[in-house]
Amino acid sequence: MAELKAIIESSASGCGSGSPCIDPAFGPTQASYYWSSSSLAGGPESAWSVAFDVGNANNLIEKIFGYYARAVRSGR
Repeated sequence: MAELKAIIESSASGCGSGSPCIDPAFGPTQASYYWSSSSLAGGPESAWSVAFDVGNANNLIEKIFGYYARAVRSGR
């Protein structure tokens, strides 16, 4: 979750008004919610997410929603 939050850029052009709150160097990103791999204490069906449309972290209860996922580092 920390790595996903670290790429939020609230000063990005258009952040909060239709453009994603992320540095364009990270490539095309939808202004939407993205799942993290961090589960919540509520159980395996619960997870943290980042809302790149407004630039904040959220705790969401159900992993059934059709949100995006993105890699933030290599698997090394």
